[in-house]
Amino acid sequence: MIAYTVLLLSMLVAAAPPSAPIIGGTHLHTSVPFSRRVQPSTGTIAEHDRARAAQLYEMGKARASGQHAKRQNSLPITNQVVTYVAEGSSNTWLGAGKPYEKTNASWPTDQLVGVTYGSGEFVGYEVIDTVKLTKDLVINQSIGVAGFSEGFDGVDGILGIGPTDLTEGTVMPDGSAIPTVTDNLFSQGKITQKVVGVYFAPSSKANDTNGEMTFGAADKSKTTGPIVFAPITSTSPSSEFFGIDQSITYGTKKSTILDLTSGIVDTGTTLTLLASDAFNRYMSLTGATEDRTTGLLRISPENYANLQSLSFYTAGTTFEFTRDAQTFPRALNSAIGGSAGVIYLVIGNLGQAGGRGLDFINGMSFLERFYSIFDSTNNQDDVNDTPRRRRAAAFHRHRCSARRRRTYKDANNGRLLAMLVKSIPSSTARIAKAVASSSCRSSSRSFASTSSLHADITLTVDGKEVTVPQGSALIQACEAAGATIPRFCYHDRLAIAGNCRMCLVEVERSPKPVASCAMPAMPGSKVKTNSPLVHAAREGVMEFLLANHPLDCPICDQGGECDLQDQSMRYGSDRTRFHEYTGKRAVEDKDLGPLVKTVMTRCIQCTRCVRFANEVAGVEELGTTGRGNDMQIGMYVEKTMDSELSGNVVDLCPVGALTSKPYAFHARPWELKNTESVDVMDAIGSNIRVDSRGIQVMRILPRTNDDVNEEWISDKTRYAYDGLRFQRLTTPLIKQGDRFVAASWEEALSTISNGLTSSGAKGDEIKAVAGYHADTESLVALKDLINRLGSDNLTLDQPNGDNTPAHGVDIRSNYLFNSTIPGVEEADAILLVGTNPRHEAAVLNSRIRKSWLHTGLEVGLIGERVDTTYGYDYIGSDAKALANFVAGKGPFVEKFKAAKKPLIIIGSAVAEHSDGAAVFNALAKYAEANKERLITPEWNGLSILQRIASRPAAYEIGFVPSKKASETKPKFIYLLNADEIDPKSIPKDAFVVYQGHHGDLGAQLADVCLPGAAYTEKSTTWVNAEGRPQVGRAAVPPPGAAREDWKIIRAISEVFGKPLPYDDVMSLRDRMWELSPTLIRYDITERTPADLATLGLKTLAAINKSARVSNMPFKKPIENFYQTDVISRASVTMAQCTRAFVKKEEYGNPGAAAEAAFA
Repeated sequence: MIAYTVLLLSMLVAAAPPSAPIIGGTHLHTSVPFSRRVQPSTGTIAEHDRARAAQLYEMGKARASGQHAKRQNSLPITNQVVTYVAEGSSNTWLGAGKPYEKTNASWPTDQLVGVTYGSGEFVGYEVIDTVKLTKDLVINQSIGVAGFSEGFDGVDGILGIGPTDLTEGTVMPDGSAIPTVTDNLFSQGKITQKVVGVYFAPSSKANDTNGEMTFGAADKSKTTGPIVFAPITSTSPSSEFFGIDQSITYGTKKSTILDLTSGIVDTGTTLTLLASDAFNRYMSLTGATEDRTTGLLRISPENYANLQSLSFYTAGTTFEFTRDAQTFPRALNSAIGGSAGVIYLVIGNLGQAGGRGLDFINGMSFLERFYSIFDSTNNQDDVNDTPRRRRAAAFHRHRCSARRRRTYKDANNGRLLAMLVKSIPSSTARIAKAVASSSCRSSSRSFASTSSLHADITLTVDGKEVTVPQGSALIQACEAAGATIPRFCYHDRLAIAGNCRMCLVEVERSPKPVASCAMPAMPGSKVKTNSPLVHAAREGVMEFLLANHPLDCPICDQGGECDLQDQSMRYGSDRTRFHEYTGKRAVEDKDLGPLVKTVMTRCIQCTRCVRFANEVAGVEELGTTGRGNDMQIGMYVEKTMDSELSGNVVDLCPVGALTSKPYAFHARPWELKNTESVDVMDAIGSNIRVDSRGIQVMRILPRTNDDVNEEWISDKTRYAYDGLRFQRLTTPLIKQGDRFVAASWEEALSTISNGLTSSGAKGDEIKAVAGYHADTESLVALKDLINRLGSDNLTLDQPNGDNTPAHGVDIRSNYLFNSTIPGVEEADAILLVGTNPRHEAAVLNSRIRKSWLHTGLEVGLIGERVDTTYGYDYIGSDAKALANFVAGKGPFVEKFKAAKKPLIIIGSAVAEHSDGAAVFNALAKYAEANKERLITPEWNGLSILQRIASRPAAYEIGFVPSKKASETKPKFIYLLNADEIDPKSIPKDAFVVYQGHHGDLGAQLADVCLPGAAYTEKSTTWVNAEGRPQVGRAAVPPPGAAREDWKIIRAISEVFGKPLPYDDVMSLRDRMWELSPTLIRYDITERTPADLATLGLKTLAAINKSARVSNMPFKKPIENFYQTDVISRASVTMAQCTRAFVKKEEYGNPGAAAEAAFA
């Protein structure tokens, strides 16, 4: 989200009597340009504005009763030096983002300063110094130097020009008021009137110098007519500011929005806020609705076309707030987290009902349309005397304390307190306690220790300034500056360890090199990454690492892509001082299973594998034992590493301690061709890199994609590739009797044509079944072919596949993972229904675990009990448990109701279950009844987790049967990669064609087999569970006579006499666009609009309204994660994993077995 940083003025028009004009003339004055900026911030614009309004109200009440205000609230505007210029704040302070540098004119006063704002706070010490506003405008000013600040993103401080009495109680222990910038400009003769004019030109830029502040007079050139003066209201608490009386009407009919009442004008508020009852009337008249993500009102294009002007009536004058003025700049929609095509409005909710004495705030959005003036010279509440006395006392006290400091420098208590204030934020609580106890006159002011500021900080790396978010590690700042920092233990997605010390850098004033991975970046730091000290330190670390490292490079599989090799060449020495007669340290190897090979003598104890197992994989069995030279990494109890993500430790290991067991001794990296592709072992669509040599796939590695798989892949994705070599169909086959005979393509196609004719199949008697590995192009081609033959009998290779799925396919949100994959981490409560994400989508499961570890995510499960790697509330195993949840029964219900972004994940197996229709009916009604939380424009909390790669695309193009077709007995059946089909569903007299790449169950049932290409052998489209189309690319050619699937179907259409109208893949993708444009919008996830998703829920409930409940328990659809499709069933490695991890048997000699896979 963002918050506007804007100038805090509190008058639309000057609070001066008409008899005392302040415009132009010969008054001494000067102008200062300043900027409106959009800065990253927590919360939304509306939340910031409401927080400010609440604090202004409390402050006004306190002032009206003669007390000091508890809090101030500032959302400021920046000038060119990134300092807040704030009329609503009267204290001037700096040091939030950049440290305060003393000047020759700097005089400390031995006073502490502390101010708490509605949007932040600062605590520090006071100095008197010169402030240069322009080249010729320099004044002496009391300045608070912040030792700690929070809530001021992207700025260094505040230039306060507001009411003087707001400063009372902010300086300890004195407590009296201090002069503002305006006071000092006047008292030091820089201006002749305490008048401030503020001008803003409307702008749609995030960062724009569109404003000007004039001290001493108002700039008449900025106005188009006479300036209207309004008296300050007499209604409290608005009267304590520069409040006015105002009424508001809407449209030409002058419909009353707000009766005559009091409020304030304040550019510290971004929006124009109305009391809740007035705000509701405005929503009703305009048809606008509240947007959950941005906090703003949003309006449809139809209602926007009818939007009319607001009329603000004050001081006998009407100010027209036009339709354009009410519209938030669309160019900034993305900056506030909004959607590009949505129209947002600048009218906001004050958060309280009217009648409290502060019923509106005309904010920055209003003042961009009008010139505003603040005149304290003619203000009835004259405070001139107090600031002047305070200034003299400040200078006098300062000079005395300076002399005392020179005499008693180290014993001075004021200096000690100032040092404490300037220390780290954890000291703030102690400082605050001391300050609060020393200020009896300001007992209502509160100080507290708060979390660190999330802002950008600037530091210098190798002489180059770089800006990074606060909280960044020093190593990240160095990388942002373009410096290369070596590392072994540090990894962006793992916790900080600081083990290897290879990332040492030199920080100015630090007594020794620091580990940049474990040191947070600090503002103003000066870092050197290539100094002689750094080189010597890294060389020493490398010498220690190599002292016990074996000379295995010629036989190590990590050779050529080893971090230790690369860094020893770059940072190591050309000689060693290792002369131990006992030899190098040796460690026994560990058996982690058939996937990960260990040579633990090579281990450098970086603990990446340990952190991955504990933080990401959720297998908290890998750790370190021993100390110093005896430290080892292994399982606490000797056993295999039972995780679906275990292979990722091979990528993480910076040396050759952990390598791929199936890949051992097969290739060097420089021999391999790299092809970027997409995984099809599940429906997540993980991004992968296929490494091949010649016509053979040698290994599969992950590619980084933060929106899909981050940089992890499952073990099945990584290691099942050897299944591409076994049981392959390489030539067309025709069944003769009880055996298959090889044939040419012409013979096979002719046999299929004759089979269609001899079967006598017409219309829906022609049936097509699509299986797990059917790509989008082949699905479209097969659908077109079957439709041209007059049939709608299109089914999927799944239980209940002959029927239309219970969730339907008319609206995308009914079958997609609507929250998106990264969106899972935004959810604060998840209900799993009939699914085991650990097996169905292992990478997605790691995201849920991450959120569970770091955000307090609550998880509930309905279905079979499984080990998910995170804790959950078990609700039940069947539809009855779901009914209880929907009815509001059970402890998890309250947790789910309290969630702001709840998420229901429905397993794809639910649609295959006998109670699937009843489940979708119940959940659709529940989601519709709770759509204010589950279905919003920014969040869809009802997600279907598909587990099969081809299914989302099949639903997208409507590859499902009609009701009539599903009841028709087929005579001709075309199986496209369909190997999970029930043999009982195929009539004995039907003619069956199987097209696929493996001789599995589907091929056994066929009369003709046509060899297709596997996913590594064709460049085709795959749509993942969230509806994201991605392109898989061919890494190797298909074996033998095998061809791409869509080309085979195109050839069959010729022999059937129904030629398809596309001869190349681009023409075919044009046809895909006709069916669904989203299919060729690659790497884009298109969210279903909330109103359409709600309609989908109603449709879902309607089509399943007559469903009956059998209360059969939901079973996990995957019993054996390692063998779920034809490729993994043909894999030797996956067979070994099944024995080791599923059956808990001895898996034999995996090295020899894996070697056989490449023989």
